[in-house]
Amino acid sequence: MSNNFLQDVIKYKRVVIKRDKRAEPLAALKRQIRKLSRPRKLSEALLDGSGIIAEIKRSSPSVKRFPNTDDIIKLARDYKKNGASAISILTDEKYFGGSPADMQQIKRHVKLPVLRKDFIIDEYQIYQSRAYGADAVLLIASVLDDNKLVRFHKIITALGMEALIEVHDEAEMIAVTRRFLLKDGVIIGINNRDLRTLKMDMDTAVRLLWLVPVPMTRIVESGIKTRQQIKQLFRLGADGFLIGGALLKAPSPGRKLKELIYGR
Repeated sequence: MSNNFLQDVIKYKRVVIKRDKRAEPLAALKRQIRKLSRPRKLSEALLDGSGIIAEIKRSSPSVKRFPNTDDIIKLARDYKKNGASAISILTDEKYFGGSPADMQQIKRHVKLPVLRKDFIIDEYQIYQSRAYGADAVLLIASVLDDNKLVRFHKIITALGMEALIEVHDEAEMIAVTRRFLLKDGVIIGINNRDLRTLKMDMDTAVRLLWLVPVPMTRIVESGIKTRQQIKQLFRLGADGFLIGGALLKAPSPGRKLKELIYGR
């Protein structure tokens, strides 16, 4: 792996997308989409519940294999039972051990909104997301130019889904919020982790939360480990949190989730 994780992933994604397009053409995905029921609303679930999007991933660049991920349906049920508002599923195979099929499994068994978390660089992946059950799709501002970001958002909303648009610095935040201020179906995600270097800076959310216009839903991603952090970020304007590592490293992900929500 090079010194720029994001570049490595995008290079790999281009290969995967070509493979997937051959195996399952866009026309086939569109036929599958027509058979599906309407997506669940992630923004409503966050504001009506705990605000926590609990993540499922089998591995990461720093963790070879997370415990408690052999049975992802059991894990998702544990999340729902203990108060998760939604579930994030990392569908990248090489770096996170997932696949789009994981979304289908979860949607069949757990009635929570599902966010597809991946590195979306081609509109094919958006149709693939809906076909495999996603209710919302992560878009990373740093890997998409302005035109693609706008076009991808239009496709997402046309399919009835919502977009979680991820930013990491002030420039990205200002550009994204100006562009999408009056748009429906936009959730802003502030990632404390720099995806190029994978370094964590918990002050990122503190610096950026006040820049999000009030009508937008604000999610803090990465590095959340304690109830105290959640309380502080709620006070600063956060509406919710995307939490993965703290849950997946815990002996009991469900018990850890309950602790983060209720403090016990």
